[in-house]
Amino acid sequence: MLDIGCGVGSLHLTLLKEGAKHSVGVDMSEGMLREAKRFAQEFGLTGKTDYVAGDFTQLSPSIPESDVTILDKVVCCYEDVERLVRTSAEKTGQTYALSHPRENLLMKILFRGHMTLASIFRWSFHPFWHDWVEVRSLVLSNGFELIYENATISWQVLVYKRVKRLHSLAENSTLT
Repeated sequence: MLDIGCGVGSLHLTLLKEGAKHSVGVDMSEGMLREAKRFAQEFGLTGKTDYVAGDFTQLSPSIPESDVTILDKVVCCYEDVERLVRTSAEKTGQTYALSHPRENLLMKILFRGHMTLASIFRWSFHPFWHDWVEVRSLVLSNGFELIYENATISWQVLVYKRVKRLHSLAENSTLT
């Protein structure tokens, strides 16, 4: 399992406790990864987890493929969402899950307010409001179909399964 933007690891550690075999957690925050490692140790899961610090899209060539990829509340933290979806989809064998802010007035106001404050105060972190219909289309165009959808007042949860493997440009050029 690949957990991009894993934070303190709550999702992948829960799945490991429920029977998943191994996880790789990637996050830009060293502090979050320190806590994820601490929790993994506390739960006796250290041997089942690996952690990588940095930007997944830059580190992608060195990250192994996985059966399951999770992007939980991370697509709204990344400016180049197309690159994030494309590179993470390339690493996914079977199941691709993501959550994004729900498209409703409350979430738009909250996100836009946070984005404005981040700009005014020059915060190093701020969220991004993307075209969520386009994000869904990106996942579908990378060889997946939607198999599960649910929502809370704040978050939309989507789970996809791979229906076809797309070849990269480099692979296509060697096939001719």
